[in-house]
Amino acid sequence: MSSSAIGVLDGNPDLIFGRLAGAVIVRDTRGERRLILLDIATAEILLFTMDGRPMARAGGFGEGPGEIASPASLGSGRMPGEIVVADHFGKLHTFRIEADSLVYSSRLNIGIPIDMGCMVGPQWVVMTAGTARDTLASANPTLFLVDTAGAVPQGFGVPYYSRDPIARYWYSAGHLECSAEAKMVFAAYMRLGEVHAFSAEGNRIWIRRIPGFSLVSSFYNSRSRAFAYDQNYRGVLDMIDGLATVGSRFLAVRVLSTDYSESPAVSSDRTLWMRSQDGAVLGSLPKGVSVLGGDNSHVVLYSEDPYPRFDVRPLSLVSTAFGSMPPKRRSSF
Repeated sequence: MSSSAIGVLDGNPDLIFGRLAGAVIVRDTRGERRLILLDIATAEILLFTMDGRPMARAGGFGEGPGEIASPASLGSGRMPGEIVVADHFGKLHTFRIEADSLVYSSRLNIGIPIDMGCMVGPQWVVMTAGTARDTLASANPTLFLVDTAGAVPQGFGVPYYSRDPIARYWYSAGHLECSAEAKMVFAAYMRLGEVHAFSAEGNRIWIRRIPGFSLVSSFYNSRSRAFAYDQNYRGVLDMIDGLATVGSRFLAVRVLSTDYSESPAVSSDRTLWMRSQDGAVLGSLPKGVSVLGGDNSHVVLYSEDPYPRFDVRPLSLVSTAFGSMPPKRRSSF
């Protein structure tokens, strides 16, 4: 492994991670570019310089000021140096960078549970999980636009429904990402293998089915008027496990493939590199490498094998003409 990868198995506690699940690159009040990471295993946000030097951490599990009960996602705030963490209980926790420290600022309860959240323009978009009561006739959207001043959440985009019998009733479960640079919102439906792109106003721009995605078997229960998962299904089951935006140009989608047959094979993963504007699939990253986030100049790569660590790369070294990774000799993983 190259020495440019950041993370250790033991030693410096600032470089020992649980599970990193998001990254944003922001400018602080002094104009310095800083990297913020979300560790969902410890409910902490971690502040780093762009070259990987640890500066500060904040958060931790709990219900008190500055504590996060169940972290869901990470985003930048409205002001320079502002970071917001959404939790599963419907709260937005705001922190800010002051000098080389992270300081807790405020907490807003938006009144609905959150699976994922991200910020586009001055507002947050949040994704809520579908339930067994979600039916084809339901008018409840699964994406909401939230005014961080505390206004009631409003439906965002076009609710997604499908009469296809392979669709699960919890169609909304998935991942959500915003590109502030491109002013676009992306929703990846976990079991359906689809990525949907919206404008900042909620207009759907494109839908892209992940190539080679194995859909899970399910059926429509007419009595409960909902889709249900076929528990007797055996075979390959694909799942979108992660979604990240990289500036205004790229989108990275991580797919897990698990074999549930009589003689199951080892699970595998692939991360697809997509173009934000039209959803075209450009290439893939090496197995075991995913993307936490990035901007128009850098991308944050992540691997958990053999222990969690990340690498900040110039985007020009990652996105070739086909959007794939550089040769293996230049990879930290």
